[in-house]
Amino acid sequence: MTAPRLTGSRCVCRGCGQLFNSIKPFDRHRIGGPLGRRCLTPVEMHGRGMSLNHKGFWRTEPRPKDRLRAVAPQLSAALSSGPMGHHRGTP
Repeated sequence: MTAPRLTGSRCVCRGCGQLFNSIKPFDRHRIGGPLGRRCLTPVEMHGRGMSLNHKGFWRTEPRPKDRLRAVAPQLSAALSSGPMGHHRGTP
């Protein structure tokens, strides 16, 4: 597998490693003030209307077919590893 090409305004966050299609989604994924700044998780980015394109870059204006296809595996993984991700009431 080859690494994605960072051409034009595409960028990578050195904090979380996520790829962004332009500066706008990159800026939107960072929240908090100077003393508590952090990256949004993939689930949080999806919740704010962002989506992954077919090449794995986050963007702010998704196409419906890309939004569901690209984000579903990450949402599933994130939800199953969180505190509510236990199966059938097991702790």
